[in-house]
Amino acid sequence: MEFTKTNLSNKNFLFVNITVDDCYYGVNQGISILVPIVKKFSYNVSCLDINSTMDTENFYQQVLAFNPSIVAFSFIANQYKYLKKYSDTLAKAAEILQIAGGTGITLDFENYLNNTSLNGICIGEGETPMTNLLTRIEKQQDIYDTPGFYWKKNGILIKNNIPQFVDNLSTLDFPDFSVFNKNSVVNEIKQAQVVITRGCIYNCHYCCNSALSSIYPSKKQFYRAPSIEYSISFLEKLKKDYPDIEDIIFLDEFIIANEAWFIGFAKEYEKRIHLPNACCLRIESITPNTARALKNMGCQWARIGLECGCEDFRKKILNRNYSNKSFIEKCTILKNEGIKIFTFNMIGLPFEGVEEREKTLNLNKAIDADSGICTFFYPFKGTKLYEICKENNLLKDNHEVLKITNFSNVPGIKMTKYDETQCVLMQQVLTLFLKRKLLKRKNY
Repeated sequence: MEFTKTNLSNKNFLFVNITVDDCYYGVNQGISILVPIVKKFSYNVSCLDINSTMDTENFYQQVLAFNPSIVAFSFIANQYKYLKKYSDTLAKAAEILQIAGGTGITLDFENYLNNTSLNGICIGEGETPMTNLLTRIEKQQDIYDTPGFYWKKNGILIKNNIPQFVDNLSTLDFPDFSVFNKNSVVNEIKQAQVVITRGCIYNCHYCCNSALSSIYPSKKQFYRAPSIEYSISFLEKLKKDYPDIEDIIFLDEFIIANEAWFIGFAKEYEKRIHLPNACCLRIESITPNTARALKNMGCQWARIGLECGCEDFRKKILNRNYSNKSFIEKCTILKNEGIKIFTFNMIGLPFEGVEEREKTLNLNKAIDADSGICTFFYPFKGTKLYEICKENNLLKDNHEVLKITNFSNVPGIKMTKYDETQCVLMQQVLTLFLKRKLLKRKNY
């Protein structure tokens, strides 16, 4: 269907956030960033959260109740089967423009446009593409040449130029959480999750950051931090809008990438926000200075990607280039400041064996990890490890991939039955070890 000024004149815009059985809680940060942009064009903006399986007729009726002219789906790659199911259902309302965005869909756009009922896909970060699209709709112009969008029109794939990502994050409006249920913004233990910075300066072989940054015309630094004043002002507004917040979880992939920026941010946070918090860190940037700044700003938990405890394997397969000795030393620096360690662990990697998995458990013991999670590796398209898995026939068949909705239930690549059994067993052992440590520290 071709979309015209007639069927896009309705000023209701609906985001659909799909998180079925994905073990994630909190708001969709990407949607919160786009809400203020959509509101600038005088749309009534709503969000439908689908966090458990919903039958198609119920979904269809709930969408129609919002009377939207545009429905924008947001999801991660392993929610594909739900996106297809709901997108195909919504095709009955042919007057609704269906679009979607996110890292997974950006790196696999042909699959989504060819095999779902989506009309268009936002490529990369959405601020500029969404502004471009809504500007064209407002001016009653052709939407199929919108920079930053790929379209399916009469069975033909239309690709447009991709605009540069927003370099100066301080020029953006603050994220808007108003479309989400309050219990999603502030959970039952009074925590709120936020993102301040974007990107990462490293190139891990399992991560999408490198592939995502490569789609842009300019090879500017993909890691960006807004000004300290912008960042603190956003947090002040969040506290004002949600006064019951008692704890903040920074989901930034690498909030201390720029030490000078972070130390300045931490000082202002201590003075103006002073809420306990948790931060995601890279071990390479932990110094006595950053550890002290973390402590002073009330950081209680350092969330660190340990991933694999085998040093040589970690360097070769994951492209994480530091020694176990350094990892232990940096964790000790944090511990000496009274900061607890939460580790991210990943098993089920290509060419991984029992020895590598045991070393992952042993490194957690060596740093005296206070808590953490252990998930299975999932090969995201566009990453180096995806290509390695493809070359070595380690990718699961499509019907097996569609069963994977999160990273905790089953390994994400082909294995022998014996190896899969051993892998699942070690995931359970590691998970139990990390849970027991947490319970012990809580005196349960």
